[in-house]
Amino acid sequence: MRKILVVLLLAIFSYSQENIIDPSELEKVKYVNSVMKVYSQTLSWKHPNKWKGAYRNESKNAFIMEFIPKEQELETWKDMLTIQSFKNLAQREDLTANHIKLSLVNNMKNISSSQLVFKELSDVEIYEYTGVMFLLGLKKIPNNITAGLPKGVSELGLYLVIKGKEDFYIMHRSWKRDAMINDKLPFSKEELKEWINIFKEIELY
Repeated sequence: MRKILVVLLLAIFSYSQENIIDPSELEKVKYVNSVMKVYSQTLSWKHPNKWKGAYRNESKNAFIMEFIPKEQELETWKDMLTIQSFKNLAQREDLTANHIKLSLVNNMKNISSSQLVFKELSDVEIYEYTGVMFLLGLKKIPNNITAGLPKGVSELGLYLVIKGKEDFYIMHRSWKRDAMINDKLPFSKEELKEWINIFKEIELY
C-alpha cells in the first residue's frame, strides 16, 4: 500500500511540475473566463485579462458589477464592462428583452434626443434564451448634464439584454471618448466586432 501511495504522489508531483503556468505566460492571455451565480442562474462571460473588478453591489432585487482596465480609476474611467441583473423581473410575462431595450433608449433620449446614437444588432441565442443586442449612447454629452457625467465627450455602449428563467441580465460594454464627428464611431470596427463576439459567447444556465 505504501509503495502504491509513493508512486501516486510522485505522479501527482510530476504532473504538477509539468503543468505549472508561468506568470509570464498569463500576461499573454488576452481574455479570462468568469463564472458566477447571480440570483437564480449561473452566468459565464469573458473580460480582458488586464482589467480589474472596480465595483460590485447586490441588493434584494438588483445586482451590478463593473470592470475597468487596471490603469484606469472608477471616477475617471474610459472603458468599462458592466454586468447587471434584476431579480424576478423575468417572471412578468408582459415584459420582454425588447421592452428593456426601449426603456434604455427612452432614458437616453431624455438626456439628449439630438445626440442619440442607437443601432439594433442581430439577436443572440443563448441556450433557450434570446439576447437582444444593440448600440446605444450619445455622440456628445450635453454640457448641462450634471450628476457626475462627463462633459464634451461621447459615451457609447454595446448592450446585451437577456430574459432569463426568473431574472433579467444585462451586459454592457461602454466607451467614453471624444465627441463623435460625422457619426463616426469613436472606436474601431474591429474592436466592436471583437466585443460582439465576446457577448455571443456568454452562457446562462
